[in-house]
Formats: sequence, C-alpha cells, structure tokens
Amino acid sequence: MYAFIIQATVDHRAIFTSYDFGWPGAQYFEPHEYILVDKGYPLTQFTIRPFTDTDFTADAAESHRRKMFNKKLSSLRIFVEHAFGRLKGRFPGLRPMTGRHLTEMYRTIEALMIIHNILESINDDPATIRGFNGAEDPDVDFVRGEAPDRLDADMDEDELYRAGLLRRKELVDLNFPM
Repeated sequence: MYAFIIQATVDHRAIFTSYDFGWPGAQYFEPHEYILVDKGYPLTQFTIRPFTDTDFTADAAESHRRKMFNKKLSSLRIFVEHAFGRLKGRFPGLRPMTGRHLTEMYRTIEALMIIHNILESINDDPATIRGFNGAEDPDVDFVRGEAPDRLDADMDEDELYRAGLLRRKELVDLNFPM
C-alpha cells in the first residue's frame, strides 16, 4: 500500500483546477500568484499559511484581524479537503491503493481526478453512492508530512519568509481594513 503526495488546487465547486504528484515548486507561479496552504507548509510569497499562536500580538485590534484572516483562510481551504473527500468517497479504491507500478498508479489517480471533475461539473452527488464516505482519512496528518522548505532557488529561506510575511500582511489589509 502507498501514500501519495498530491499537490492540488481546487475551485469552489470541488473541481481540481491543477495538480502535480509531489511538490510543484515556485516555477509554476507568476510573481503575483500564490496558493492558500495549511500550517504544514512554509510561509513564502507563493504559499500563504495561517497565523500561528506566536504570530498574535498584544495589540487587540491586530490580533482580531489575524484571527479573522485565519477563519477566512480556513473557510476557503475547506474546499480542498472536501474535493479530496468527495474524490476518495466516489472512488473508494483510492483509499487502500495497492500495486507495484507507480507510473500506472499515478495515471489511475489522474484519470479518476478527471472523471471526478466531469461528474462534479454535471452536479453528480457522490453522497448517493451506497457506502459513500467523504470524510478525510483518519491518518491524513501522519501521511501528509511536511512540505519542502525551499520553493525558489533564487531566494534563500529568509527572503522567502519575508516575502510571505509581506504578501500575507497585504491580504489581511485588503480583506480586513482597520
């Protein structure tokens, strides 16, 4: 049995808009583009993650804005969790995937993601499938692991982090003005 790392983006309809097996890296992003990620990823100009407890300040107004940002980020990121839950619920064979030929297994996953997108686009409801389980696997955090620290070879870790801080501040200011 294998655990696969799939980096995917989805839209608000649980349709996969892009995916890559493994971490795609910053070469796929334009300077103005970014993705919303969970706390397992580093904060960079390309990956905007939630504030951690240590990011909250003594300034009550700023702390409130950061908490509101986290809540908004979580409400958007849930679409990714739902998309994977619906994919694995629709195709239960993805949960205990076994095999020996990784290339064929990746092709199978890719094909099922495409079929999932077609079914979602015609409003097929996977909850009508007998035995449907759209919940996330209980060991998802163990399997997910950590994302790589480096995304762009032209920037060092500190530069990536500072660029992420700036971009996240811009997003907070844009969405939750003082």
